[in-house]
Amino acid sequence: MNPIYKELETDDFLDCIHCGLCLSSCPTYALLGNEADSPRGRIYLMRALVEGKIGYTENTIKHLDSCLECRACETACPSGVGYGELLENTRNEIEKNYERPVNEKKLRDLILNKAITSDKFLHFSHKLNNFLDDFPFILELTKKIVPQDAQEILKKIPQANEYHKLNEFYPAKKTKRFSVVLLEGCVAKYFFSKTNAATIQVLTENGCDVWVPKKQNCCGSLHNHNGELETAHELANQNAEIFTEFNPDFIATNSAGCGSFMKEFGLHSSSEATQNFSKKVRDITELLVEIDFRKPSSELNLNVAYHDACHLAHGQKVTSEPREILNSIEGLELVPFKENDFCCGSAGIYNVLQPELAEMLLDRKITNLPTHKIDLVATGNPGCTLQIQNGLKNYGIEVGVVHPIEILAKAYSLEK
Repeated sequence: MNPIYKELETDDFLDCIHCGLCLSSCPTYALLGNEADSPRGRIYLMRALVEGKIGYTENTIKHLDSCLECRACETACPSGVGYGELLENTRNEIEKNYERPVNEKKLRDLILNKAITSDKFLHFSHKLNNFLDDFPFILELTKKIVPQDAQEILKKIPQANEYHKLNEFYPAKKTKRFSVVLLEGCVAKYFFSKTNAATIQVLTENGCDVWVPKKQNCCGSLHNHNGELETAHELANQNAEIFTEFNPDFIATNSAGCGSFMKEFGLHSSSEATQNFSKKVRDITELLVEIDFRKPSSELNLNVAYHDACHLAHGQKVTSEPREILNSIEGLELVPFKENDFCCGSAGIYNVLQPELAEMLLDRKITNLPTHKIDLVATGNPGCTLQIQNGLKNYGIEVGVVHPIEILAKAYSLEK
């Protein structure tokens, strides 16, 4: 075996029986119809790399890069193949052994190692974003003169929003039942602070003391998905150490990708503290159902389409809990739609690195949404929120996109 593959062995790939049941669930196979762009085909490629039968060629890397790592194949797989872990470890070796084009390398480095890990950069980006929203002609002019790679980032700029600076501690309303530490998130801290504020409101309404550690940093999930495992685990371990100091009953997150990684990174650790950290992680909807959340007494007359974020549905296997929360609100009706759990094309930074495929998936998602029947789209991941917001905007459709927890918080606020 190629000695550089310390974490992967041929046996790791043998759980796949090549039955093909994953093919219909794979977004890229649905778009391209190419076996090499399917889970089964990519497993063949990864195994061939491990066994030294093929090299790190541009063509091989192209098929592995085109994977969203949505993990829908894991949900479909009858053999329980851990496809996500196989891909993450393979991508780690790709980054060590494959020389990417200069512009692509710079773009990945900018996002992963300068932007999302820098609080100052994100704070400045938020201020700049709101400024550009006030002067849209500047943004349009900028899009015309900057390089193509930068244009892809500009297209994904979130809608202008207010920044809610959070305190470090919020006491439970009435009787304290649990202690919860909240992952504020790197991008979410500035661009989705409203969602974080709603999360805190709902937790305190349900008897939880909430801590928002000031020293927390990026959770590492985007690095983990993009072949930088050492950085990912370094960031995760830093947060584990910080969060553990508060001795919480639970660690809550409202981001599907972050939660999936935080739950899994401790599974293979020899550290008991790290294992316990991962065991305490819950998606906010999962946590609320687990602690028997209080059903709101108010009424919200809304028609809502719920989009299953990939790393919530397929990574964390959390599908019923968001719906249970939404269905608890009097007057709210969940509107079903085709391919509700099909990837929207966001997939972390995939929509920046693979813009053409991401756009095709987004078009498919917007086309399937029953926009003529709904008031809102709800989804449990910030990347999905931004992606779907942009898609609706491109189609000229005025439908909002929010986290389910924001709807529940609104219902609580309307109570008399």
